[in-house]
Amino acid sequence: MTSAAAAALVTGAGQPTTVAAHGLGASVAETRPLLSGVAGRRVFYAARGHSGDLPEPFTYADLGDDLLAVADEHGATRALGVSMGAGALLSVVARQPSRFEKVVLFLPGALDKPRTDDAVRRFAVLVEAIRNQDLGAVQAFVSAEIPADLRQRAAAYIATRARFLLDSPGIAVGVASLPPVTPVPDRSVLAAVASEVL
Repeated sequence: MTSAAAAALVTGAGQPTTVAAHGLGASVAETRPLLSGVAGRRVFYAARGHSGDLPEPFTYADLGDDLLAVADEHGATRALGVSMGAGALLSVVARQPSRFEKVVLFLPGALDKPRTDDAVRRFAVLVEAIRNQDLGAVQAFVSAEIPADLRQRAAAYIATRARFLLDSPGIAVGVASLPPVTPVPDRSVLAAVASEVL
């Protein structure tokens, strides 16, 4: 059992069981609302680098292995992946096309081409701020993600999110590790996926 499986948060009861993989720099708390109306048990876990740990560089396949360990431990037959978590989920279904009966890929961050977009550049600024424990720079990063007219009302969220990012130095490892790699080698492998996919 991985540490992610051991530390998973389980909500709800009965079947089916759905596992949720959050995005880069995100958390279980931010992912929970996406499954609030889903029947059965819901299993959430913190991805490597997101719970105060400082992992070695990792790939989507590594994240997929973690997701699979959590899913297997809890008997999940359905899965949700958000951004980075969608990449982890794509890695799993590419290798095990029948593993899940239903799959939701929410804002997948990558597929079969390395990322070079503006988000990668913005996250590079965040990495430097995290490494320097620069609260002001991290708060500026979080603020920039919120529409200007809502920032004052979102002050508590900005402060909480900035603190989470500073307390999770492993996020910087993910930001550095993931842009050059892809969840699948070629999108054609996904033609074999037997799951219902949204």
